[in-house]
Amino acid sequence: MSDYIGARVPMLVGLAASALGTLCLATATHVEWLFVGRVFMGVGVGLSAGPATASLVAFNPSGRMSYSATVNAASQAIGLGAAMLLGGVLVQYAPFPTRLNFWILLAVIVTIASAAWRLPQTSTLKSFRNWRPGNIGMPRDILPIFVASALVVTTAYVLGAITLSLGAQIAKQVVGSSNAFVNGAAISLFAICNGAITICAGNVGVKRNIALGTTSSVAGLLLLMLAAHDRSLAMFLGSSTFMGIAYSMQFRGGLSLLVEAMPVEQRGATVSAIYLIAYLFQGTVALSLGVLATAHGLSTAVYTGAPAVAALSLAGLLLGSRLEPRISTAATAK
Repeated sequence: MSDYIGARVPMLVGLAASALGTLCLATATHVEWLFVGRVFMGVGVGLSAGPATASLVAFNPSGRMSYSATVNAASQAIGLGAAMLLGGVLVQYAPFPTRLNFWILLAVIVTIASAAWRLPQTSTLKSFRNWRPGNIGMPRDILPIFVASALVVTTAYVLGAITLSLGAQIAKQVVGSSNAFVNGAAISLFAICNGAITICAGNVGVKRNIALGTTSSVAGLLLLMLAAHDRSLAMFLGSSTFMGIAYSMQFRGGLSLLVEAMPVEQRGATVSAIYLIAYLFQGTVALSLGVLATAHGLSTAVYTGAPAVAALSLAGLLLGSRLEPRISTAATAK
């Protein structure tokens, strides 16, 4: 849709869906409304994430594709870290612990929507009337690059799923605290390291990003297994550190590998395909690990999930190392 009518309208519709989902969560009276709210928020992210990434490339002031990927990764790190830290404070110390955080999130979404409203159009196609839903995909000649990028970015998202789905419970066990802020702060190390590496390692090449990200992800997953086994706070903090580093490098490296090879007019569709795969894996892993942890214990979920994600990470490195990042003709002309 964003390739056809520009990024602004899909982003605004996505933000509206996210706002509606947040409103459902803020006013929920039954557990069913939590699911309804999450559905609307998922629709919102699905409509806005791809166009937002494509817009970062279109409005890139530096002319370097890696700059857009860096800004994208940094934005996610800041949002994730703020959610963990501020969310923990609000839940633990503010009034209305199950409501106030969602009202604040709603205000943030409205502010972002007002900024998105002022974005210029990025497409020369004026009519929405002739648009039809199309396949999310990519040019066949870049299929190996797409697969490698999808594996690397998906690994980053799955690391986030492990941190968010099991991290709070592991933190509660190894920290031994029922304080939401303390546990949130322990998990936020993932986002803090993610953001720090994103900002400081902006000039690292694509292949080096992927290689270092893979090494960090394997180290982080190994430490997570040790933390679950020994209930070690030091191991857990080390795991969060390495996985935060891995998320930054793998997300940025995988995305840069792809956008540098993409024609401008197909970036929205192709980036959306990457997000589709990454979010489906993230959701599947989070749900599966939750089921495993509930049925067989937290350690079993970690021992099952960590090696599988490490294998996924290594597959992305293997394929990515065989490819040469290439710059699309359109990007070079720009």
